Amino acid sequence: MNYWLLKSEPSAFSIDDLAKRPGKSTFWDGVRNYQARNSLRAMKKGDLAFFYHSSADETGIAGIVKVVADASADQTAFDPTTITMTPRARSLIPPGMGSR
Repeated sequence: MNYWLLKSEPSAFSIDDLAKRPGKSTFWDGVRNYQARNSLRAMKKGDLAFFYHSSADETGIAGIVKVVADASADQTAFDPTTITMTPRARSLIPPGMGSR
């Protein structure tokens, strides 16, 4: 088992938002940073992570979460309106990864 740090701005998605989701889980999508993407790829079902609130009045670890599925391609990476995409990259390799 590995341990990770998942960072989110509470105004975008907080640990309270996660707790309100069906099954208290969600797909962690929209990751375009390559180092973060590689970390998501390395996450395995059963790993634990600190859920860190950044850019908030109170920054810090808001809770501990469990990875409930191995990483898979982030379907938002294929959105043609995403400014981080190029048609060539979009057709070859999805640049984003996600994990549940």
